[in-house]
Amino acid sequence: REKKEIKNIIWIGSVIDRKRPKYLLECAKAFPDLQFTMIGDGDKSQEIVAIIEKENLINVKYLGRIPNERVYKELENADLLLMTSDKEGLPKVIGEAMMSSVPSIYINECYTVDYIQDGVNGYGVANLQEMQDKLQYLLDNPAEYQKMSKNAFDTIQKYRWTQLIKEYETYFEECLKKYRKNKE
Repeated sequence: REKKEIKNIIWIGSVIDRKRPKYLLECAKAFPDLQFTMIGDGDKSQEIVAIIEKENLINVKYLGRIPNERVYKELENADLLLMTSDKEGLPKVIGEAMMSSVPSIYINECYTVDYIQDGVNGYGVANLQEMQDKLQYLLDNPAEYQKMSKNAFDTIQKYRWTQLIKEYETYFEECLKKYRKNKE
């Protein structure tokens, strides 16, 4: 669906210290008019649920671990993905979010995401405060958010299997041509 404005923010990951799930709760406190959805489980799950209850964060929905099909449905309803990890490899959840026109703001303290062009299809930020500042900027500038959402979707298209398979086929055809030429 075409994204018009930010209402629903999603967080997906293991609920462990390295992923810093409490940062999402800090964002929920700072933006009480937005809905936040947390998906995942881990050794900090009970602590997160306890904080949500204790601090009466009625704008946070903790779903725990859910089937992939449901994750994709949640992404369809989301407007922005927050990635709060201090370390990541290649976070495929960002690509999955982009397939639903959901841009990301991630903390790039110890890593960068190759296909995120800062300010074009998402943001890499240094810390939680910058994350909140970028979120506020997108809330204040819905036209910028709409462009970012469209750009996120457009960017990820070259990583779709239907596109990648064409590139593989071309590559292997070229290899076969070189092989045959060398055999002559």
